[in-house]
Amino acid sequence: GDWILFTHEGGVDVGDVDAKAEKLLIPVNLKNYPSNDEIAAALLSKIPQGLHNVLVDFITRLYAVYVDCQFTYLEINPLVVIPNAAKTSAAVHFLDLAAKLDQTAEFECGTKWAIARSPAALGTPKTPNTDGRVTIDAGPPMEFPAPFGRELSKEEKFIADMDAKTGASLKLTVLTPTAASGPSSPAAAPPSYTPTPSPLPASSPTWPTTASTPAPPPRRRRSTTPARFWT
Repeated sequence: GDWILFTHEGGVDVGDVDAKAEKLLIPVNLKNYPSNDEIAAALLSKIPQGLHNVLVDFITRLYAVYVDCQFTYLEINPLVVIPNAAKTSAAVHFLDLAAKLDQTAEFECGTKWAIARSPAALGTPKTPNTDGRVTIDAGPPMEFPAPFGRELSKEEKFIADMDAKTGASLKLTVLTPTAASGPSSPAAAPPSYTPTPSPLPASSPTWPTTASTPAPPPRRRRSTTPARFWT
């Protein structure tokens, strides 16, 4: 399941969150999702009663987005709650947020991630369309950094693009793009082939032979192209 942690302290000097935070485990089977009262009892024991409904609604909606968009981690710090004068409701503001997405879910969530980055969602002006084409109000696709900070090769980008469009796992890593094979390396030399005689059927023609000249084996075509391997 997923753990929801809620701490009543925030900011840079929050300290050991795991030790201070109230915790609630959300089961994998969402039929057993906790009720509003269970969420409030587990996470909001130090919050005034009048603010429970607002915060429970915020936590529930936030978790729904977390699941729907395939997040693997989401942290809001600080979360600012400004109650009204009667302390019966409040305005909720998140000032900073850090999150991680599951890259393997791009084939089913890529459109959702792009919509979340659209000009309308970000509050930025949309560039007018002047060529008459119909466009979708969506932002740029999510780009994940290459492993270890290196740039992907053309072949790796091609496979990564295929991987993003299918539920299958397609991976390619070119370890030595400038490597060359030659006779100096036995392991890198192209495989050789030595023909071996095979018995002829009874109805096949035979070659004239002598005691010192054995019959030649059937000729086979030998490939001159070395084997290639992608790694």
